Amino acid sequence: MTTRLEDDLRAALSGATAPSALSFDPDAVLRQGRRTVHTRRAIRACVVGLVTLAVAATGVAVATRDQARPRPAGPARSTTPAGLRPSATLGWGTDRFGVDYLTRDGLGGYDIRVYRLKNGVREQLGAWGGSGSPAASVLFGPGAAGVDGTVVHVGVAPSGISGLRPFFSAGDQAPADPARWEVRTAPLGGTGFEAVAVRFTSTADVQHLAGFDYTGVDGSLKVTGGVETGTVAPVTLLTGDEAALWADEYGSTWGIHAAGVTRADDLPKDGTALLSAMTVGAEGSPHFHRLVYGLLPRGVTKVQQVRYTLAPGASARGDLELRDLGSAGTAFLLELSSIDPDATRQVTSITWTTFDGRSGRQSFH
Repeated sequence: MTTRLEDDLRAALSGATAPSALSFDPDAVLRQGRRTVHTRRAIRACVVGLVTLAVAATGVAVATRDQARPRPAGPARSTTPAGLRPSATLGWGTDRFGVDYLTRDGLGGYDIRVYRLKNGVREQLGAWGGSGSPAASVLFGPGAAGVDGTVVHVGVAPSGISGLRPFFSAGDQAPADPARWEVRTAPLGGTGFEAVAVRFTSTADVQHLAGFDYTGVDGSLKVTGGVETGTVAPVTLLTGDEAALWADEYGSTWGIHAAGVTRADDLPKDGTALLSAMTVGAEGSPHFHRLVYGLLPRGVTKVQQVRYTLAPGASARGDLELRDLGSAGTAFLLELSSIDPDATRQVTSITWTTFDGRSGRQSFH
């Protein structure tokens, strides 16, 4: 295919007198021009391709790094300004502790570091982080030995919570005297969180520490674990309150904690299923709950689907919730709306199917 420009060029060149000792081929000039244009386009395409490949490869690397980090529940993006690095120190006299809250520039997410200040030197106690922003719950690092035989847990909590207090796996036999533990807080400016430290005056108390409860900003009752002394698995109820199924680190005791009340039971040595009940709060209040909880038979794990049957006239609020309690097994929790005070009589059986296709049924009456 030729163009008007090519025809004009051919005509002009054919009428020109070639200089001596100079050979000139019009077709060669056109062919060379086409090759030059084609080469420039190819180079431009290669450059664009390399840029696209580099961007795509970077996206994969960023996504891979982000997925490898812990992912706590919470908002998908942090509301804390990128690059913010607030810190706070708190403690008792010369027994000082600190918290750093670091936001990740460009990537989003956060890193929290808790440490002890000893002779002016930081002694790191724990560190954790994730994408988005921290869960709207209290998060603690491992305990640290304080002065005079005390033990201190340091972490972060949402600003505006109240009534933070520990609960213990020894149930009603645990120390309830607030004089045996004390809470200190300090603001972490601009983050929506605050540093929190809880000091226990006796190491014996800490041996039975299961977790903490507190009142959230919205007035609901919350529960958290994360103190490395067992497993605490919160369950959110329909009112927004939380109950927690828990098991101690020794594999001997398990139970439930809700609305400031802890129930503790020995784990069955034969691995049989268990069913118990607990009623908390004043009837008619938003914190009134009638709960049925229990354990599936030992060895029943990775449950894909579960069903339950109720006695005639019984009714439930919400779904039956399952939680993995580690070596203690698979626990379940169901809130009832029936008025029968003996709630255990209202759940007659539970049927389950595991991810590997095994099924089972447990009757309770």
